[in-house]
Amino acid sequence: MSEPRSDTVFIRNLVVETIIGIHPRERTSLQTVLVSLEVQNETATAAAHDDIANAVDYAALAERVRTFVAQAEFQLIETLAESIAALVLDDFAVTQVSVEVQKPDAIANTETVGVRIQRVRDG
Repeated sequence: MSEPRSDTVFIRNLVVETIIGIHPRERTSLQTVLVSLEVQNETATAAAHDDIANAVDYAALAERVRTFVAQAEFQLIETLAESIAALVLDDFAVTQVSVEVQKPDAIANTETVGVRIQRVRDG
């Protein structure tokens, strides 16, 4: 019996402009957020057949997340991260997702602030 495999497909620092924040000025101006994703799935079948039909299409994943984030208007990056995780688990054949959302312009004299979560598919 072979060991179950868990491989990672990732996207780092997807740049998206969106409405995010609790302050009045943040509710009326687009801000840059950086979204990073790591999704767990088995990649051996895709590699063996060299076929995108057996893989996580990271271009489709990036576009789906970019479109969602650009249209969203959340107050908290925690809520945005949870919503992205749910979207990825619902729309893509992955077993687990890690989502990191950063707001690089949120606090003066910092490189960035953010949140990182990890969620697993139920069942």
